[in-house]
Amino acid sequence: MRFFPASRLLLCALAVVSAVQHAHAEAVVKPQTVIDLDTKNFDGVVGKSSFAMVMFYSPTCGHCINMKPKYMEASDYWKARDSTILFAGVDVMNEPDLGQKFGIRGFPTLKWFVDGELHSEFKGGKETDDFIKYVRERTVAKTNEVNTVEELTKLEDHPAVLVAWFPALEGKECTTFAKLSVKMEAIRFVETTSKEVGAAVGITNFDAPAAVMVRNFPEEERELAPLDEEERELAPLDGKLTRLNLVPFINAQKLMPVTRWLQTTAARIFDAGIPKHILLWSKGSDLTKDSPMYKTFQSVAKDFRGQLAFIAVDNELEDATPITTHFQFVDSPTVLGIEMQENKKFKFMEALTEDNLRKFATSFLNDELAAYYKSEPIPEAPEDKENMVQIVVGESFTTITEMPGKDVFLMGYHTEDKGCMELMPIWEKLAARFSNIDSVVIAKLDAGKNEHVDLSVPIFPTILFYPASDEKLVIPYISQENRTLTDFTKFVKKYAKVPFFLPRTKKGKEGKDEL
Repeated sequence: MRFFPASRLLLCALAVVSAVQHAHAEAVVKPQTVIDLDTKNFDGVVGKSSFAMVMFYSPTCGHCINMKPKYMEASDYWKARDSTILFAGVDVMNEPDLGQKFGIRGFPTLKWFVDGELHSEFKGGKETDDFIKYVRERTVAKTNEVNTVEELTKLEDHPAVLVAWFPALEGKECTTFAKLSVKMEAIRFVETTSKEVGAAVGITNFDAPAAVMVRNFPEEERELAPLDEEERELAPLDGKLTRLNLVPFINAQKLMPVTRWLQTTAARIFDAGIPKHILLWSKGSDLTKDSPMYKTFQSVAKDFRGQLAFIAVDNELEDATPITTHFQFVDSPTVLGIEMQENKKFKFMEALTEDNLRKFATSFLNDELAAYYKSEPIPEAPEDKENMVQIVVGESFTTITEMPGKDVFLMGYHTEDKGCMELMPIWEKLAARFSNIDSVVIAKLDAGKNEHVDLSVPIFPTILFYPASDEKLVIPYISQENRTLTDFTKFVKKYAKVPFFLPRTKKGKEGKDEL
């Protein structure tokens, strides 16, 4: 076994997997050109890569196994053509810290990194050409050269169009513009040498290269704009066309100060390149221009444009369902800070005033806030007496998993997951089987309602074993097929640190273990 003691998590337990699953675990994402990543080498490998596609997978996931050869082929294709493009894989069952860090909720999940930073999530198809096309679209310059106003008008069917005028399409500024078109999504890049085109976007000084952002945000977004933004707004760049000037300018202009969460805006929000978001989740009447709450929200948003993405979520719309479900929102209104790269949440707990929200946003931006982890109240009776399963919540997680002299077997589940609910009766039988063994605790945690800094639940159910050890290790139970009462019993016997005697069980009519 290999052990990686990151955030108190032990990472590996392949001995219990069948020979076929073991072969899958060795084969998934381990070709010559695909790099295996773990907590030790992730930052170094991805951080040094101009572009990186990373597949987060489980070795026993059928979809992952089927995708593997196509992913390998795409990796081979780009390896032969461009050494700046990396294809890599992370076995989340062996590296739960990375799964938690990047918010992995299912397999396979593919994420795209640019210059070491998370940029977007792959949502395309599953074929080799899909991966090749996705990478090509994000590594080849995407500037559009126009020579007439008519050509420009056709390209303005986009929420944010950055138009740059150059005396000639050459030189340092033009090269910088082209490179940014590769690495910055959610906007359209247009270049021109035509003064007529330049004048059409408000450029009046043609002594040096200049740039203007043309904003054409949809009506449903503009209706919440703080300054009654028109259908076509022009925002000129103040300064030279350097990367230092262009990056913050683009980030500030490609989204509204407050963006409405809609199906049509979700991709643009996530591709905006702004890793920190502040969500206001509330009813529609609170999200109108005349609402005092919304006026407060948008007033603060203007001060952080380009640094934080302020998102308004109308919880009465069907479009809000994914957000509501994912974050388990209940109380309206709720303001939540979200760090996308680290998958952390920060809850705003004060009265919603401009001063309080501005302080929160400033502290959030400067990494001065403590992350928020949801938890149910600690139950008065921590054990489900009827089923003998120890109930764990976020606030009791450390206390229970680190109890001296206790080997803890924990299932992280979700009440709406069919697989979890089908497994629960077996888990309850397991608790009954060990009910007379004081050193063994069979526990469960509703991962839809409880979180902890040291707990990652990338899939449902996630089953983890916490040995009675001062090393604070965790052994994941990674088999998705061998989940019988006998399988779990053998696993506990194998990894428990405290010796115990478990009476033999009698056999049922079909040879199955009975209590």
